[in-house]
Amino acid sequence: MGMKASHGQGCIYRVEVKTGDRNWAGIDCGTVRLDLCATSNSCFTIVQNLASFGTGPPPYFQRGNLDFFAFRISQPCQRACRIIMTLNPGTCRPGWYVDYVNVQASDGDVLKFREHLDVHQWLAFCSTLQVAVNQCPIKAPPAQLASVLSLQSAVA
Repeated sequence: MGMKASHGQGCIYRVEVKTGDRNWAGIDCGTVRLDLCATSNSCFTIVQNLASFGTGPPPYFQRGNLDFFAFRISQPCQRACRIIMTLNPGTCRPGWYVDYVNVQASDGDVLKFREHLDVHQWLAFCSTLQVAVNQCPIKAPPAQLASVLSLQSAVA
């Protein structure tokens, strides 16, 4: 794909979505929304229709598929340690099993990060049409961190 950013002109995100190989794991229509988040409570970009950024031939999100997507944002690259995926099935049978999502960001030819997020969940009416995967580090307030560290040294 011919998407290339020069330094200082934003960030290119490449996303891989692996649909599970279970019965009824894929979807035939509807839209998938993807939120990329840099912290547990702050998302920096929302892709309303991920399929519109597909880099291969559709259909996407079919049973056993590994699908590729790419898009550019005008902001500097940020690590996506948390994702939120939402399925809007429209008139389709609402059931999609997602194995994992890989997200990588680059600034020009420089890879800034690559994150693998295990999902292993159904997005369906019988469970939920939204799933969040959070791998962001937990940041404790300094006073709380100091008390945890002193507690650990007292135990040791």
